[in-house]
Amino acid sequence: MKRFLNCAQLACALLILHAHTAQGAAPAKPVKLLTLSDHAMTVERQFYGQVVARETVNFAFQVAGQIVRMPIAEGAVLEAGSLIAELDLEPFVLARDRARVQFQQATSNYKRFSAAGLSNVSQADIDEAQSTLALANVALKQAEYSLKRASLHSPFKALVAKRLTPNFSTVSAGTAVARLHDMSEIHIEIEMPELLFHRAQQRGPVALFATLVDDAERYPLEIYEYATQTSPVGQTYTLTLKMLATPSQLLLPGASVTVLARQQTEKTQIILPPTALVVAPDGTTSVMVFEATDSTDTGLVRKHIVDIEVGAQGQFIMLKGPEAGREIVLTGASSLLDGQAVRRFRTADY
Repeated sequence: MKRFLNCAQLACALLILHAHTAQGAAPAKPVKLLTLSDHAMTVERQFYGQVVARETVNFAFQVAGQIVRMPIAEGAVLEAGSLIAELDLEPFVLARDRARVQFQQATSNYKRFSAAGLSNVSQADIDEAQSTLALANVALKQAEYSLKRASLHSPFKALVAKRLTPNFSTVSAGTAVARLHDMSEIHIEIEMPELLFHRAQQRGPVALFATLVDDAERYPLEIYEYATQTSPVGQTYTLTLKMLATPSQLLLPGASVTVLARQQTEKTQIILPPTALVVAPDGTTSVMVFEATDSTDTGLVRKHIVDIEVGAQGQFIMLKGPEAGREIVLTGASSLLDGQAVRRFRTADY
């Protein structure tokens, strides 16, 4: 019996020795490697904002009269210089013509008195003719100004918000007839918490982008202005942002916009590709670190436990693990053993 046990032990020893010999003789497995590099840490925040007009203006005539033309409709887009409304021009044309005739008459009288000389006309008559000419000139300019102000034109690209006075109404000077949004620039308002507002000022410049509904493109933004006081309820600052590119779709005031704020900090981070991660049944995560031997192309892989977190963009950020500059196995790490011999992947390995 004892002799049988000795034979069995000898057989097991031979099997183990054969296994080690076979493993040692096995060729190094080719692996793709990745050199770890640290990148500036990027902090991202999302805010929900609304489109606002650059300005909202109530347009009114500076002269009184009856509206005879108002070719605008609510919701229509007006180009700069488009007609908003127009008064009955006939009274203004008549007033201008009358002032022009009076100016011509005053000019003739002054020239005649001046040419007659002091021997035929007194200096007082000449001075009175000169004053009458000056008053006629002012009256003509006033009539021309009133005629010009009898038509309302949009000074900017505008969106008609509301017609405030019906057509053919008689209005006095200063009575608003239409409310227009200045859409020559597209502005977006967001509410930023006080803490984030101060952090953004301390950490440096912030890159801002806007995303619209049914539009995957990101539109760059810049800060146009901001309120210097927080709101009494939420302790937030109101920031007005300006779109630097005009989207293809028409944006109306009140439309919802998602604003992405991105800021780089002085801290650095290492991002691991998901193919390099090995997750054990107990939940621990590790990577295989390449350690070169005599040759830079061959070496051993060592298992390193890492701590990771998922970033805002879905990337895996390493909190604890190998330092930057180390090489790790990029793909197929789960099929390797700790201490296994490997070599760098070459094109000929395809």
